[in-house]
Amino acid sequence: MTIGGITLTTAAAPATPLEIAANQDADAIGTAFAAVSLASWKTALDAAGLTTAEANELVSVAYNSSTDKLSFAFSTAAAAQTIANPAAAITDPAVTGAAVLDATEGGTGFVPRAESADRFVFEATGAANGADIINNFDVSDTLDFKAYFNGAPVNFATVILDNSIAWSFGTLNWIVQGYNKGTLAASDFNGPGEMSIGNGAKNVFITTADADGVADATNQPYSVYYVYDSDATAGVSVAVQLVGTVNSAAELNVGTIIGVG
Repeated sequence: MTIGGITLTTAAAPATPLEIAANQDADAIGTAFAAVSLASWKTALDAAGLTTAEANELVSVAYNSSTDKLSFAFSTAAAAQTIANPAAAITDPAVTGAAVLDATEGGTGFVPRAESADRFVFEATGAANGADIINNFDVSDTLDFKAYFNGAPVNFATVILDNSIAWSFGTLNWIVQGYNKGTLAASDFNGPGEMSIGNGAKNVFITTADADGVADATNQPYSVYYVYDSDATAGVSVAVQLVGTVNSAAELNVGTIIGVG
């Protein structure tokens, strides 16, 4: 019997993990498949139809003796988001010889990951927050920056900005969604031909290396930065802190990723 590229055979005297005695029941078969190492399953699924990146996100293979089901679970990492239906690779069991499986004995089902409307709360400072990784972000989710802005008025860019252009944001507080720049540093601000912020400003920049900022096949992760004036005097000293990386199954348009909460 073969499932997802792993073949289990019978032997009069089983000598390997992929051999069992003849006439065994579903529990023996399922237990044997579940005992195969994750490394072997990843290699087999890669060859059977998943991409290498997708196969590498397999986190467990388990057999339930009550339901007689063999289940494959994948992580929520970005690479696993492209798995539309593993059934394309994890096909119905194939048998050889005189063995026959009816509809109740062999079949493949796919249960997509459950989605919910999630709120991701960021801390008041980059040091307190650290650099989060957010996977499976979609239009129902919210990035909450209330603690960072601490009640101060906030402006929203009404379009997705090309972050390689020298935009001036002045002394106001902004949440900016941008493209054409995968990372930000203090050296990207307040110099000739660069973006600029003014005295006392606090901003959130959500930027991606994507070249055009529109929904298409070139979906890139979004990096979330706190960008603010760290000089308590009348001068301006730009501080830039990475506080998050947002991975989404589809490219996000203006307004779908940003929110004060």
